[in-house]
Amino acid sequence: MMTVEKINVEEYRQTEDRKEYLKAYYRKRIAVDKLYGYKSPSPELREYTFKRKNRLKNEVFEHYGRQCLYCGEIREEYLCLDHVNNDGYEYRNKNIKGWYTGAGWLKRNSWPNNVVQILCYNCNQKKYLKRFKKDSYSRITLYWQRIKLSVKEKYGNKCAVCGCNDIEILQLDHVNGGGNAERRELGKGRKGVGARKIYKKLYDEPNTLPEYRLLCSNCNMVHI
Repeated sequence: MMTVEKINVEEYRQTEDRKEYLKAYYRKRIAVDKLYGYKSPSPELREYTFKRKNRLKNEVFEHYGRQCLYCGEIREEYLCLDHVNNDGYEYRNKNIKGWYTGAGWLKRNSWPNNVVQILCYNCNQKKYLKRFKKDSYSRITLYWQRIKLSVKEKYGNKCAVCGCNDIEILQLDHVNGGGNAERRELGKGRKGVGARKIYKKLYDEPNTLPEYRLLCSNCNMVHI
């Protein structure tokens, strides 16, 4: 009889080697699925989960507002939770991550103030970039910045869906999907390296390729 490999996942969670933790976690998940057989959720369970998540999301908006604190965006599909003090990594290390896990933690802790705020994805991205903006950059960083700016100019310097022309928040999008796979393939498992190689490929290409486009953070996150 097949047995599930005993893996102390908590041991990996306490270490800095996140990759080893994830390997252990998914190794255990695969073993469990093989032993007991994986069954996809029933339609009733899917519907219940969908309604529960919507109720929780609505409670978040009731307590923290229904618009972006910076620009006033009110379309809920473009809104996200942002950590006021830029300490999101501390919560992620405690396995509190994602919209619904984070919302559940907020509810259990009586909706604390000055912990999170509502921002749209565009303003969240600009806030993130502002934190790491420097007065001077290395030659290598400047080289990649020039390549990115050149590619964005080639693709029109604006979002293909809403027309937003804020260069800082424009992102390269794969029209037919497959972006993660291409980044992993080009970067040999390192997505950051793969992303730069995609920009370099488009920079060297004399013409624009139809399978790529520019989207702002809002449009990219909702997968328009």
